[in-house]
Amino acid sequence: MFWLKVEVFWLKVKVFWLNVEAFWLKVKVFWLNVEAFWLKVEVFWLQVEVFWLQVEVFWLQVEVFWLQVEVYLKKHSLIRRISAKSLMYKITMFTY
Repeated sequence: MFWLKVEVFWLKVKVFWLNVEAFWLKVKVFWLNVEAFWLKVEVFWLQVEVFWLQVEVFWLQVEVFWLQVEVYLKKHSLIRRISAKSLMYKITMFTY
């Protein structure tokens, strides 16, 4: 009878430690979920940052496009003719 009580006691101790281990595992899972949440938040903000960088790149590409248009027009002397005519007009007016 004594040994049976000892065995029951040890079983209760084992159950207690298993409950303690289960509790700590739940705590670990909780903290892992918290870390996962903050990683998702960080990924979200990185995606927002990437979006704004893409917007900035888009506007830079628009600016480059307009510069290329300006270079094309100058290269084909469409602007140069107008500038040359106005320059000749200014020179003519200055000499009189």
